Formats: sequence, structure tokens, C-alpha cells
Amino acid sequence: MRRLLAACSLALVGCLAKSDPAALARQASLEIPPPAFLVSDLPEDESRRLSDLLARSLERSLLARGYEVADEGKGAPLLRSTWVRDAGEVSARGEPVLAVSFSVFDAQGRRLFTARSVRGLPLRAWTEDRVTAEVAHLMRAFPERRP
Repeated sequence: MRRLLAACSLALVGCLAKSDPAALARQASLEIPPPAFLVSDLPEDESRRLSDLLARSLERSLLARGYEVADEGKGAPLLRSTWVRDAGEVSARGEPVLAVSFSVFDAQGRRLFTARSVRGLPLRAWTEDRVTAEVAHLMRAFPERRP
């Protein structure tokens, strides 16, 4: 079972579009709008905390890979991120189980890259360190910028 899970995680961690995988690595910057949030039954402050954690982690990770973060509407590729809740999944404590998901789209709306956590975690497990670690793990498949 562990081998199957490991194989599935490698398959789901990240993928590049077949059209031009090098296109993303030639970009100087990416635009990051606020993360979408799909868990409507969370308090607004908790929803905002998770969205902020995800946005900061993605920005740090992009900067570390040589990209800049563009201002909104500059025509740069767009990185869209969200927290995903699998339908009805809750922890033993009754907390929602969430996973990280993000995709990068070019100016024409074509998906260049996508990544999603293989396994969700209970709401309280998503600390700043955990979000940073998950984003770093998912970004390993993301191309570094080439000048």
C-alpha cells in the first residue's frame, strides 16, 4: 500500500503542459492573486489566515526559484492557488481536512503547471511551517527561472 501511495504521489505532485514546458522557465515574473478558498463553513479569520499563509509561502518559493512577483494585470503568467476540501472528509476531531492546490496559466489561459497535495491534513495541522514545507515539496517539480 505504501508503494502504491508513493507512486501516486509522484504522479500527482506536479506536471507541466506538453505544449512548451520550457515556456514557464523563460518568464521573469508571475502574478499571484489571493488564494481562492473553498471551505465555506470556516470562520472568516481562519479562512484569511490560511489564504495568507499560502500566498506568502508561494511568493517566497517563487522568489527562491528566481522569479519575481508581478503586479496584477501586467500580462504575466498567473499562479492561482486554493485550499481544497475533499467532499465530506473530516478529521477524528471533526475538523475539515484540507489540501493545497495551485496551477500556473499563461496569458492565453493555457495551464503550464499544476500541483496538489496528495494527502490532506486537518485544519489545525496547517501551521506556517507546515504550509511552507508543503509548498516547498510541491515546488520541487516547478522549473527554475532561466535568464
